[in-house]
Amino acid sequence: GREGGKGGDGEVANGGEVGVGSLLADLAHFRGGSLYGFSITSSVAVHVEFPSDLHTRRGAARLTVSQRGTVEYAVDGLPLWRDHLPTGAVTASRFGNYCVVACPCGVIQVYDRFGIRRLPPLLVGEPVVSLKRSGAHGLIVTAGRMLKWSVSDLAALCDENYLRKECSDSTQRIETPITHLADVEVSTAGHVIAVASIGEVRMWCHALQCWAVLADAGQRTPHSEIAQAMVPDSAAPHGELASYLERAAEGSYPSRHGEGGPNTAGLVGLQHTRSQFEVNIASCRLLGSKDEETAWRKSYAAFVETNLHRDCGMQARLESI
Repeated sequence: GREGGKGGDGEVANGGEVGVGSLLADLAHFRGGSLYGFSITSSVAVHVEFPSDLHTRRGAARLTVSQRGTVEYAVDGLPLWRDHLPTGAVTASRFGNYCVVACPCGVIQVYDRFGIRRLPPLLVGEPVVSLKRSGAHGLIVTAGRMLKWSVSDLAALCDENYLRKECSDSTQRIETPITHLADVEVSTAGHVIAVASIGEVRMWCHALQCWAVLADAGQRTPHSEIAQAMVPDSAAPHGELASYLERAAEGSYPSRHGEGGPNTAGLVGLQHTRSQFEVNIASCRLLGSKDEETAWRKSYAAFVETNLHRDCGMQARLESI
């Protein structure tokens, strides 16, 4: 540790001591994957684009975030300045007019569309695996849980005074019962699919506020049986989720107004089947089964085309495929 170095930027030089930032940068790029329970495999920089705005005459801005923690800001292809995160970066994603950068040490840095880092950083406290967006919410995936916040509240989250007063209530936290959380996929219908490094796959059920088990740890590629293998989690009322899915598949689940009827019930069953296709596709993508994902997409496209006349929302689904 005393061979020398520039503390904070991870570059070794003659003289001095290796700083804390340099050590964290080295830890962040540990390739074995056992240090944090997951591995950082991507060494390619992430580009976050902000489109040009004719009304305000803002040029097209781009933030380039490298794995080493270098953040470069450019407008219309012209680099203007650079920033550096000594802990390195896992990934970055755009949420509205903000760019959220995840650091492996459990820190979330937020930049605005002008490349200005907003302070203070958001402290997650656990190594960050990835960032996702589900509708109007952002998801921070760590090695052991998932944090959820409203994208509309992101500006308030970047306000230091707001954080001091409302820190405890500023984010809605979903504590996942999944250990070794490896990644999360969000389907086009808004379903949140989580997969653990041990091979377990679950789906978050918004209605019951619980996780439904899609695959046990012993089943690495259960895609063809996902629809049948979905059972309620122990945290859910026993049999309630399974009963709901059975009634929806049969087309006998009543509408939210309790009126039921063949048209309403049939539409609910159709939407359930559509959701199952999206769950299967998302699960295949998470587990890296490209052939099965392609097969599910083809089947899904055929299903959507057949039922376009029954559900106006099918056209948007077909275009997303």
